[in-house]
Amino acid sequence: MNETTEKYLNETHIERERCRIESLISRCESPIEELFLIAFYSLDAKAYLKEYFATECVYVIPQVCIGAYRVDFAIVIRPKPHEQYTCVVELDGHEFHEKTKEQVKKNNMRDRYFASRGITILHFSGSEVYNNPDACVEEVISCITGEGREV
Repeated sequence: MNETTEKYLNETHIERERCRIESLISRCESPIEELFLIAFYSLDAKAYLKEYFATECVYVIPQVCIGAYRVDFAIVIRPKPHEQYTCVVELDGHEFHEKTKEQVKKNNMRDRYFASRGITILHFSGSEVYNNPDACVEEVISCITGEGREV
């Protein structure tokens, strides 16, 4: 392959990835969700998880329904056929979560629903994401892999 072709293919790949990320960002419903998603991709977390689990089947899905519940992010990994690991990431801005006893009760029921199905759920406050989105992403990776990583 000549240098021009290689450069074109690389630029095409970059453009496709940029479009994919922009499409995911458009599904986010808040600035902290956008910030988390951008940090996830800028830290190459998806590529890291693909390599760690030796699979191409790693999906980061914003605003998706699992059962009766809508979640901010589902990170789905399929290391082998018929095997799936799901981690739900909730970014809790104070205006939407845990204002009343009823909201606390609903959130606790929701967390138990996920736990009963083997789905890991991680909550981050809006200020955690705003102040250090990279640390939130690293914590997600550590939870999924069971170990830290060097960035």
